[in-house]
Amino acid sequence: MDKDNDTNYSYKGTGLSSIEKRWAGKRYKEYQDNYYINSFSDRQLLEELVFFEALQERYKKTAEKILKAEETASDGKKKDGVIPSYLAKGMTENLKQIIDLKERLGLLNKEETDELKTEVQRKKKFKKWLAENQAVRETKCPHCSRMILLRIRADKYDATRHPYFMDRYFFNKPLWRLYLGGVIDRLQLAKSLLGEQTTLTDYLDWIEKELENNPEFKKLKQEFGK
Repeated sequence: MDKDNDTNYSYKGTGLSSIEKRWAGKRYKEYQDNYYINSFSDRQLLEELVFFEALQERYKKTAEKILKAEETASDGKKKDGVIPSYLAKGMTENLKQIIDLKERLGLLNKEETDELKTEVQRKKKFKKWLAENQAVRETKCPHCSRMILLRIRADKYDATRHPYFMDRYFFNKPLWRLYLGGVIDRLQLAKSLLGEQTTLTDYLDWIEKELENNPEFKKLKQEFGK
């Protein structure tokens, strides 16, 4: 299935109390807002993750109640302040499930140090945002033929320059800066623009030829002494 388009899944919260369900639903949305989790199967895994996280909160509250009960006990016995072994074991096993699901969803390394992966992730989020915001359209300017975005307002459309075109050609300036600066090579640039299956850079050769007299493209190359 196409990971970018297979989005027909909604959070259910089965197996949780009403309070836990609200907490887990909010947690589910936070993950979606901060990570690219868009396929049907990944959304299922995400629901499993927030379910186990809700259970972990339940374990913690149970442990807190036990410790408070010990503190207020009046039998004169000295309390050790240690939660029961069965509860500690349950928390440990539950935490393993949480870590495993986070690894499978790729959530453990939130700080992204690879600039190329960051830009690809940003493209995916932008694509998803466009699909979910149909009040936005793209078209050519009737005067200069450049690509522009049409964003609807309450009274009219607001036309702005398209962020992923230069002149009339599909173009991503941040990615080209990475390439011209030597951060990524030519094939990586092609893959990030056209998809991981790409093995040729012919598109880049064509774009450079088409834009060789474009002032904006010339200025971009001059930034890196090209």
